[in-house]
Amino acid sequence: MTGMRPAVPRAAVVVSIVAAAMVGVACSDEQKRDVEGVGVRVALADDTMSVLDVENVNLDGDLDCKADIDDDNVVTASCEGTDENGDAVVSTVEGTVDPDEATCDSVFRVTLAGEVLVEDADHDCLD
Repeated sequence: MTGMRPAVPRAAVVVSIVAAAMVGVACSDEQKRDVEGVGVRVALADDTMSVLDVENVNLDGDLDCKADIDDDNVVTASCEGTDENGDAVVSTVEGTVDPDEATCDSVFRVTLAGEVLVEDADHDCLD
C-alpha cells in the first residue's frame, strides 16, 4: 500500500462503469441499489485501507467486505480482517444512500482490537 488514493475514487469508477453499461436500459430500484452496494463495498475497503496505512497497521490477508441497501435505502456495510498481530480489524458504514443521485450520507468507523481508530459522522460512503 502506497498510502496514495487514486485521483478518482474507485467506487465512483465502478458505479460509473456499471451505469454506463446500463445506459438506455430502465433500471429497477433493486438494480440501482445493487450497483450502489458494489460502490459502497469498494469505497469502504479503500477508506479502511487508508486509515490502516495512516495508523501503520498491516493486514494479515485481505479484508472481507459486504454491503446491504434495503428498500428504504438504508445502507449497512462492513469489512473485517486481521492485522499481522492477530487483532481484529473491523470497519463499518451505516447511513442512507440515494441511488438516483449516487450520494450517500453515513457514519464510518474503523476499530482495531475493539478500540476505535477513526469515527466520521459525516462520511460519503461512495467516495
